[in-house]
Amino acid sequence: MTTLLQTLFNGLAVGSVYALIALVHKASHVVNFAHGSLLLLGGYLVTVLHEDLGFVGAVAVAAAGTAAAAMLEALVLRRLRQSGSAVPTILTIGVDILLLTELARRIGGDVLRSGDPWGAEVVTFAGITVPQTRIACLVVTLLLVERIAADPLSRITA
Repeated sequence: MTTLLQTLFNGLAVGSVYALIALVHKASHVVNFAHGSLLLLGGYLVTVLHEDLGFVGAVAVAAAGTAAAAMLEALVLRRLRQSGSAVPTILTIGVDILLLTELARRIGGDVLRSGDPWGAEVVTFAGITVPQTRIACLVVTLLLVERIAADPLSRITA
C-alpha cells in the first residue's frame, strides 16, 4: 500500500509539470518542442548564478532571461503563424536543437548544483517518502492553475 501511495504522489507531481506545459500550449496554440530546452536554460542560469546572487536572486534572473528567450521565440512564431500550422512547430524544433546543443556543450558531463534551499531533502508522511522538490512542484502548479481558473481572462504568453 505504501508503494502505491508513493507512486501516486510521484505521478501527481510529474503530471503537474505536464499541466503547466498544457497551460502554455493553450495560451500559445502552438505545439512547442522548445519548452524543455527553455526549462533547461532557466535551470542552467540558476546553477551558474546562485553563488553570486543567492538562490532567490538566481531564480529571478533566470526567469527573466528565460522569459526573454521565450519572448524572442514568440515574436517569430507570431509572424510565422500565417504560414501554416507546420511552420511554427518546425521552428520550435530548430530552437530546441540549438538551445539543447549549446547548453549540452556548456554543461558537459558535470553535475551542477542549483543551490536550492531544499536540496535532496525528503519529507515522510503517511508512510511515504517524498522529495521536497516534488512537493514544491505540486504546490506551484496548484497555485498557478487555481489562479488561471479564477481569472480565465488572464493569459500566459509564450
